Amino acid sequence: MSEKITYRGNCHCGKFKFEADLTELKTATSCDCVACHKNGILWAFPANGDYRIIRDDGSLTSTRHGDTLDHKFCTSCASSVAGTHLSGPLKGKFGVNVRTLLDVNPFALEIEQSSHPEAKVETIDSTVDAEGLKTYKGSCICGAATFDFKTRPLPELSEGDIKEDNCSICVRNAYIGVYPTPAQVTIPPTSDAEAATYAWGSKFSGLRFCRHCGVQLWSDLWGPPAEVVATWPEARQQMVKRKLNIKPLNVRVLEGVEWDQIEIQRSDEGTEGYVVD
Repeated sequence: MSEKITYRGNCHCGKFKFEADLTELKTATSCDCVACHKNGILWAFPANGDYRIIRDDGSLTSTRHGDTLDHKFCTSCASSVAGTHLSGPLKGKFGVNVRTLLDVNPFALEIEQSSHPEAKVETIDSTVDAEGLKTYKGSCICGAATFDFKTRPLPELSEGDIKEDNCSICVRNAYIGVYPTPAQVTIPPTSDAEAATYAWGSKFSGLRFCRHCGVQLWSDLWGPPAEVVATWPEARQQMVKRKLNIKPLNVRVLEGVEWDQIEIQRSDEGTEGYVVD
């Protein structure tokens, strides 16, 4: 039997930390149930006694997605940490999200697919209107937070318009981003109210996630303080204005995505410099 390695893991904000003893990670498991898909979870399965909580500041919560998944996520930063499938091929297996493990690059792993047909994401295709535009519906798992995104069909977007990287926050939340203008996105006030905010670092932006099921949906961009921007040269002020005229969305939560046709630009820059207390 291969010798086990102790991997350390944590949510992005660091309020929850754990250790898991696993054989050297070369593969991870991806389940196509709606809960795993929208959270982008990659699973590894420690044996009984090989998972230890190191820090718990009370931010981790557990939510049950029907008969599919008992899911643990951080209510502060939205990181999916662990869970147990309640049905399907992975039923009864407790797993940790490989994306939360330190010094593990998911881009370098072989991904094994686990199919759960009864609970997978429904294929809902919207029609193209007379202007050649489609309206994609975005939703968390529980449906408390939704939005509409009007755009050219995603396969028609330019190279680099859909992106994925493995920085410390994006890798944990499995974020695949698309970057329309705010005018293309409609967020009902009730959905905005159900979406919690997580801001870190400079706090020039905040990711929004469902406070009930933990799915990252969109981001709000605020930029530097207006009084600071006002002191900058005009050209720099206009650059800030252009950068703030964007509404980042998580492609994973959109219905009817043509996954076999879209081009995702990956940036493998890693998590260098990321430190939590």
